[in-house]
Amino acid sequence: MLIAMHYLRLAALLLGAWLCGSLFTMMVSTRNFTAVDEMLLSPKPNLAEQIESLRREPARQFLRHLVTLQNTAMIENWERAQFALGILLMLTLFFGLESKPWLLVFAVVMFAALCLQHWQLTPQIAQLSRMLDVTATGAPPAEQTRLNNYHSAYAITEIVKLGLGGLMALGLAKRRRHRSRRVEGEIDMIDDADHSHING
Repeated sequence: MLIAMHYLRLAALLLGAWLCGSLFTMMVSTRNFTAVDEMLLSPKPNLAEQIESLRREPARQFLRHLVTLQNTAMIENWERAQFALGILLMLTLFFGLESKPWLLVFAVVMFAALCLQHWQLTPQIAQLSRMLDVTATGAPPAEQTRLNNYHSAYAITEIVKLGLGGLMALGLAKRRRHRSRRVEGEIDMIDDADHSHING
């Protein structure tokens, strides 16, 4: 019983790290692009002249290209970290849960979504983003549409991961409370047992 409780705690820890890391990465990557536009609209006095000398739109393209490179590196590194978290989580659920196999199924689906992101979506998004960020005459409509579609697919898979992870978190929390009550009940049974034949 205690070993199972330790597995539940480890699974909850791994899942929490996975979900928090995903939310943090989404927030930072979005904020990085917003910061470029905010800085160009209200630049610091010591940067205003340099931005004007470069002209605003070329400066924006340069900064967005830099942000694209940074975001791509961050997302790729986070995806590699997710592989480690996902494998450990699936192993923990496989060896630590004797019932409710849906928790393991959800973890496998999350891991499959991660594989799709890392090997299919992220490389295409990175390639198209780099190409369009340095296009001075405007993005070709077909390429921009492809990029938007890849972004939408990535967002959908991320929502699937977060949704399944949230359901898993609820399932683990309920299971932990249930096990805690069982342990407390077993302790009460031992405390309330009739030992009069021993005590005389």
